[in-house]
Amino acid sequence: LPWPGWERIYGVYFRMIGRAVFAGGSGPRELSFETGGENTPDPLNTRIVIVNRRMIHADESGPVRNLDLNAQDIGWKPTALLLALIAATPIPWRRRGWALLWGMLCVHVIILLFLGFCIWNESTEISLVTLTPFWKHLADGLRDLLIFLYSLVIPVMVWILVTFRREDRLG
Repeated sequence: LPWPGWERIYGVYFRMIGRAVFAGGSGPRELSFETGGENTPDPLNTRIVIVNRRMIHADESGPVRNLDLNAQDIGWKPTALLLALIAATPIPWRRRGWALLWGMLCVHVIILLFLGFCIWNESTEISLVTLTPFWKHLADGLRDLLIFLYSLVIPVMVWILVTFRREDRLG
């Protein structure tokens, strides 16, 4: 949407959901979701700061891992594509409403799963998770594959799942 302020609103929403799900205060991991990243004030850029509390020194210094993500790429683009596909599908409005409800639920679960996977994978860099080089290479490859499929294939799959019924088949 070319609506003024939309980027800021969606960026805030993305970080709020991320904090609510992932930024717990217990255990060895500490997460914070911040605006920006890579020296840019863009409201859609989100920096997730991952800290291993077991490695923090008395002067509060220690290793920190920054995971920079763009909320538009991770959250808004797949959501907008799904909304557009469902809105343009020639089905009754009642079915369209249910497809929107289930589609939004599904796409947000997928966004959170993807975000959790990215946080887990970056946690290997500060010894919160230990992987052998083989498994780390495999996890990095899976992350790259998911990023490639993420903004187009996943929303289309969710659209098909939540919108169409067996009786809609042609022929």
